[in-house]
Amino acid sequence: ELYKGPWLVPHKRAKKDPTAPKRNASAFLLYSVKKRKEIKKINPHLKTTDISRKLGQLWRATSEDEKRPFVEREEIEREEYKQKMDAWKREKKAKDSILTDTPTMPSTTPTTPNTPNTPIDDASATESEGEAPENESEPHSEKDDERIL
Repeated sequence: ELYKGPWLVPHKRAKKDPTAPKRNASAFLLYSVKKRKEIKKINPHLKTTDISRKLGQLWRATSEDEKRPFVEREEIEREEYKQKMDAWKREKKAKDSILTDTPTMPSTTPTTPNTPNTPIDDASATESEGEAPENESEPHSEKDDERIL
C-alpha cells in the first residue's frame, strides 16, 4: 500500500557563514553569565540544567529596575551588531559582484591539446591519437574492441 500522508522531510537549517559577525547576547544571557557563578557557589550540587532552570525563575522574578542594566547593554550591543552586519553584507555583496563579473573564455567549442582555439572534428581527433579514422560504413566487431584494449 502506498503512503498517502504528508511528506516527512527533515527541516535543515541553513548554515551560517563563518565570516558573518557574531550575534549579540540577549539581556537574559547577559544576566545568566553574571549570576551563574553565584548560584553554583551557593548550590554546588546542582546540575547545569537545574542551574539554568533556577536562572530563568530568578530572571522572571527580577524587577524591571534590576533588569535595566542588562536590557540597556543588550540594546547597545544589538546596534553594534546591526552596524557590523550591514558592513559585512556590503563587503560580501562587493566580493560576490567581483566574482560574477569575471570574464569567461570566449570559445565554448572543445579544442585540440596542441592547437588552442581550434575546434575538434572527428578526423583530426582520431589522427592526433595515432589511429586511422574509422570508416563508418564498416560494421563494428569484437576484434575492434580487442585492438583498442
